Amino acid sequence: MSEPTPPAGVRLRPGAPLLWCRCLLAVEPGQLVLVETPEGTRVGRVLVAPGQLLGPPYPEPVGTLQRLADDVERAAWEAERFQPRAGRALAEEIARRGPDSP
Repeated sequence: MSEPTPPAGVRLRPGAPLLWCRCLLAVEPGQLVLVETPEGTRVGRVLVAPGQLLGPPYPEPVGTLQRLADDVERAAWEAERFQPRAGRALAEEIARRGPDSP
């Protein structure tokens, strides 16, 4: 029986939990990659390279790392990082008041 392949830890957005991914290529921490997840294809940053894990046992992979992100995907990911995010209560208040309220 062959040794299990260690996954990579990828964060899809700041503050999100790590997503463990099967690797189809060698990656280094800090690289932006394209990941196939159960919810679709997303861009994320590698935080844990496969070679950094001690083990087995390894975390169970949830996604598959497909390739490095291209320039357009990297730019979109970086831009999204700096978009303000309203909390649920604030979003509900905005929806309740409507766009013409002070």
